[in-house]
Amino acid sequence: MRNNIKRFNSFVSKAYSTSRFGFALCVIYSLIIIICLTWAYSGDIDFKSQFVLVQLPIAVQLGVLHALGLYPLLKNISMVMAYILLVPLSYIVLYFSGWLVVKILFSSPSDWDNSLNSKH
Repeated sequence: MRNNIKRFNSFVSKAYSTSRFGFALCVIYSLIIIICLTWAYSGDIDFKSQFVLVQLPIAVQLGVLHALGLYPLLKNISMVMAYILLVPLSYIVLYFSGWLVVKILFSSPSDWDNSLNSKH
């Protein structure tokens, strides 16, 4: 019984551990947002530069939406609403991208073999 509990705890800690790399990517993205918005609203910047700096942190997401044909959905919303819609999704993608990178780079090949050969 005790061995089963230890194995279960080991499985849970490996399967649901937090990704430090994914968290670091989210922190870096947050810093980029803070820097761009601070610079945009610093006061001594023209309107065109302000627009570019406000749009810069979500430019990739806007490009993806344009490529998917979903850009017209964002046509009539404010930048605040665009941030509210796109930034949380970006955090999710960044976090799980970091988790996946660490999982691929730092797991041993035997872990992959065991996961492929395990019976479900």
